[in-house]
Parts: sequence; structure tokens; C-alpha cells
Amino acid sequence: MNYVVALGFFDLIHKGHISIFNKTVELAKKMSASPVVFTFSNDIYKVLGKKSSPINCFSERVKLISEQGIDKVFSVEGTKDFLSKSGENFLQYLLDNYNPVAFVCGEDYRCGKNAEFGIDEIKKFCDRHNILLEVVPLLNHGEQKIGSRLIKNLLKNGQVDEVFHHLGRYYQIKGLVVDGRKEGRAFGFPTANITPECIYLKEGVYQTEILIDGKEYKAVTNVGNHPTIGDEVYNVESYILDFDGNLYHKEITVKFIRFLRKIYKFKDKETLFTQIENDVNAVKTGNETTIVGEDK
Repeated sequence: MNYVVALGFFDLIHKGHISIFNKTVELAKKMSASPVVFTFSNDIYKVLGKKSSPINCFSERVKLISEQGIDKVFSVEGTKDFLSKSGENFLQYLLDNYNPVAFVCGEDYRCGKNAEFGIDEIKKFCDRHNILLEVVPLLNHGEQKIGSRLIKNLLKNGQVDEVFHHLGRYYQIKGLVVDGRKEGRAFGFPTANITPECIYLKEGVYQTEILIDGKEYKAVTNVGNHPTIGDEVYNVESYILDFDGNLYHKEITVKFIRFLRKIYKFKDKETLFTQIENDVNAVKTGNETTIVGEDK
């Protein structure tokens, strides 16, 4: 089997990556080949000693990539030894193992130890081995380049509404619903608690949409701890509007629509649940939430 291979870490899947996948699929059809992606299965930032981390876990990345018409995701663990390969040796590894007839990458793609190979060096390698190289231009949203670094900064600032324009979808996480404290149930706000495999987001309270068995529900979601009740455990806790059912041990998807407010330590539980009522009203109306009686 011949392959058209898209190259990149793809630590999240944004519009720029999707344009690479689209070109890969298009080119594969023309060349009677299979469109595939080559990437790393682990957190290579950690291996390289960098402070950053992937936004999407590997399983999430594979699912998102596969939804773009890619036949298969080839991956290796990015060990120190593998990441120390020269640009020449890295490309030779791909040639020896995946029978590529073409590579597809973004114009800022680099490979090899210390990112030594850019597009010019990759092109020379491809020409020597009769491999087509397709370079996909970068995409912009307004005057900003769509890229992982920008999106990570937006998520760290809670700007999930802006992230939507860069991803082409809402930032989302998945997880199994687990037993919680059941504090909210006594006040008429039963919640679904998940501890996702990975999350890259500012702590706070968000307007969200919860996907349950193919149906979406509006929700208010707390990302972080719960200082009013003395609970310092970090989790993702959602009050789901207009839902009545048992979610324990069921997988749900949480889509983040907009940031509502930061987490406060309120003077008592009654004040907290008054605030949650305000948050729910903000979700229903699309207005800003009103903060009540916080003890800062």
C-alpha cells in the first residue's frame, strides 16, 4: 500500500490542521494511495523538558483526525532517542517504514533534532527519493495565525468563545460520571461530576453544553475546586438544565461555550446556590451572570 502521509504532532486539532488533512485526502485520491497521519503517541513536550502540554489526549486526537477522512494514524512513542534523530534520519525512518508517495505538512513544519529541517531541507530529501511534498499555507483568523500556541493562551484565559473560531468547534472534554458530594442535590441542583483524562482550561464557571446519548443539554459547569464548602478537589462539575436521569458511570461530553465567572468563596452554601441560580439564568437568557455576596 502506498501512503500520502500528513506530518505533525497535532497536539490539538484546529482549522489549520484540518486543512492539512483535507489536502492529504485530496492528494491520496489523485495518487490512488491511502491518506494517513504520522504523529507521536505521548507527550513529547515533557520528554523535551518544555512547560507546555498537549491539549487533546492521544485517543482524542486519533478520533478527531479520523473524522477528517484519514484512513489511519501511525504513531510512535517520542522517546529521547527517537527525538534525537537528525532531520535526514527521521525522514529516512518514514521512508523505510511507511512507503510514502507524498508528504503533506504546514509551511511552518520542522523535524529532526533541534528542529533542524525546515521545508527547504525536506524538499531536497523528497526530490532525492521521488516523493511529492505538498506544503499547506498557514491559516489566519482575522490578523492572527491559527496555531496551537495562540489557542493554548486563549484556553488559559478562559476565552472559549474565541477558541471556537480557531478550532471550528467548541473546546470539549469527555469523562465518566462519578459519585460526587451530593451537596447540590439538597438545593435542587444535582450535578454530574467527571475527572477527565486531560483538560487545558482556566479554572472558573462556564456556560456549557452536555452531550448525553446523542442529545445536547444546556449546563453550568464548574472547573476547579469548591472553596465555599471547603472542598479543594479539582474536578469538572456540571448542573444540567432540563435533565432528569441517572448518569453515574455514563460517559458524557462537555462543550465549553463561554466563561461566566471566576470561582469565589461565598460566605455560606445558601449564598453559593443563589449564585448558581443566577448562573443558570444567565445560561437561559444569554446575559451576563450577576455576582452576589462573595467573600473575596
